[in-house]
Amino acid sequence: MAPYPIPERVLRAMVLTLARPAADAPEAIWTAIVQGALDELDTLDPRDAIEAMFAVQIIAANAGMVDALRIAFEADTDAKHALRQRASASALARALAVAARLLRDQRGRPAGEPRDWGDAVAGFGRVGRRRLRWTPSRSSGGLTN
Repeated sequence: MAPYPIPERVLRAMVLTLARPAADAPEAIWTAIVQGALDELDTLDPRDAIEAMFAVQIIAANAGMVDALRIAFEADTDAKHALRQRASASALARALAVAARLLRDQRGRPAGEPRDWGDAVAGFGRVGRRRLRWTPSRSSGGLTN
């Protein structure tokens, strides 16, 4: 079976979560960071859209956690800022663990039959382009066309 083709928008979202190198760093540094994330994604090997979502969450949480710890342990980081960064890293570690557990659980579920969505995407595309405005209406939940 061919690998699940991860949509470009998902890859773009993942790349936007990665820590940026210093502005004066060579382009090769950023390329290596992106390639590392792609290698992690390949290792996680998502097999559908839900697994891809969890895999990206794992990669993003790890990138944020590592960056927070890097900042926390820099020599010029004051104690208050270091404490905040370590707390952020701890929260991201928990989020990573949850996403990893969800990915594992998702893989344990039997795959369902593929759905035929017909022209649903085209229909929703038109709906998404219309401007919605807020009106205080209970019957419509507050949103109207």
